[in-house]
Amino acid sequence: NSRIVSPLPIQIGERLRTSSAGQGEQELQRLLKSANIMYTSVAPAQDGYIIYLNQKQQVFVTNQKDIASQISSLQVILPRLTMEGREFHRLDLRYDKPVVVYGD
Repeated sequence: NSRIVSPLPIQIGERLRTSSAGQGEQELQRLLKSANIMYTSVAPAQDGYIIYLNQKQQVFVTNQKDIASQISSLQVILPRLTMEGREFHRLDLRYDKPVVVYGD
């Protein structure tokens, strides 16, 4: 039997639990910290959350998709955008393919 080992300390297929107010937000913060993704705050959005990386950069995630996959995608995308030297304003992970909106 082959075993899949995730590079993230969270289980693939894990979704945010939103049973009580603020619980999903706290769990998302825990996942971001465990993935070593620096952020300033997290706010609820219509179908998920907005992660504020700093004053100019926002990342949108959804409760409708696997949260581990979204965080994993974020871990891969952020260094690539940094290496390219392009500063993005919004990164939307709610869709099948990430949508990046760049500034001026």
